[in-house]
Amino acid sequence: MALCTICTTETSKYKCPVCISPYCSLVCYKAHKQNGCEKKDCTQNVVQTVVEPEDDDMIDYVPRKVLKRLKDSDRIRELLKNPHLRSLLRFLNETDKPYSAVENAMREPIFVEFSDECLKIVDYS
Repeated sequence: MALCTICTTETSKYKCPVCISPYCSLVCYKAHKQNGCEKKDCTQNVVQTVVEPEDDDMIDYVPRKVLKRLKDSDRIRELLKNPHLRSLLRFLNETDKPYSAVENAMREPIFVEFSDECLKIVDYS
């Protein structure tokens, strides 16, 4: 299970019907609604990350043609059909604590499988 995106301490039990953000309780849900909830477009964030690498980030930069291999991978598409994996990826994309969130996600077998497959496809050395 993913952590609650509101309190970031409890395991989420529910998802917002609008933006799919995981939350743990009615208190967190109400706080989430008060802050304004909108459907998020994850593709825009990915494009911005790919298009605007900083000089320091060039080590982690993946060229578009290599990213296309991820997009075209049947195995990646199959893995992304898993709702738990999609929930984990959404949480990782939205969290304010990415390092600890990835560390927790690496305890999930489906995330490890997905990560390994991505690395295998992106590894162009």
